[in-house]
Parts: sequence; structure tokens; C-alpha cells
Amino acid sequence: MTDGENILSFCAITGGSDGNFIAAAGTPVVDGMGPQGGYAHSLDEYMQLDTFKAWVTTLAWSLIGVCGG
Repeated sequence: MTDGENILSFCAITGGSDGNFIAAAGTPVVDGMGPQGGYAHSLDEYMQLDTFKAWVTTLAWSLIGVCGG
């Protein structure tokens, strides 16, 4: 399939999060907060290394805020 510029392909990828159980218990959950990448939970999964520093910075400030540091 093409959108005029790019060739598109589809694949089935499975995955889940324990956050579903925590949220069902009424506790707020932030899920999917991580570095950018693609093909999650597949043999071709990858992380874009240039997004790692921003992710770590966001995570650190979030923990400082939650822990009152």
C-alpha cells in the first residue's frame, strides 16, 4: 500500500501493560512513557537513541516531583 510518497506495510504486534490492572483498581497510571521507537514487542523492536536523553530528563523530573525532592 502507498500514500503517494511512502510504502506502507502492516503487521500484528501484541503487548500489554500491568498498568491496566492498576488503573482498574482506581489508581492513576501513566503508561507508554518511554523513548521513541517502533515495532514494540516484536523481533524488529528498536529505540531511537536521539530521544533517550529527553526521556531520561522527563523521567527524572517526574520522579523528583512525585518524591518531593
